[in-house]
Amino acid sequence: MRILTVMAAGAIAVPEMKTFRIPRRHSYTGEFPDQFWAHFPVNLVCPGIPSLNKKKLKRWADMLGVTDKARLDRVLGYIQTGADKGCKGRAREASRSTNAASAFQYGAQVTDAIAEWVKKDTHSDR
Repeated sequence: MRILTVMAAGAIAVPEMKTFRIPRRHSYTGEFPDQFWAHFPVNLVCPGIPSLNKKKLKRWADMLGVTDKARLDRVLGYIQTGADKGCKGRAREASRSTNAASAFQYGAQVTDAIAEWVKKDTHSDR
């Protein structure tokens, strides 16, 4: 409710709605055919960069009255430099895991978000 109140007061602009670019599937479980991957972006040179804008996130947090400033500062730091997950040695080797149930439930959104991350270039203003 606080977000809606702040937005209604005109203090924060409503973000643009996302346009999905990857063709949707009936199901996001199982194997995907080559035709699906033909629409998926490839990025072999650019490192990933955050899609979050730290200044905007901080402004939203301040306007919404976030009280845990230490946690907010940690999150902003993670956006800037990445989070140390503590993985060392064999824990950093490639592995396989199943997706969370929500990844299948929101398959179109998850797939499109990953495609956007792959396309990010190093010349972003974020």
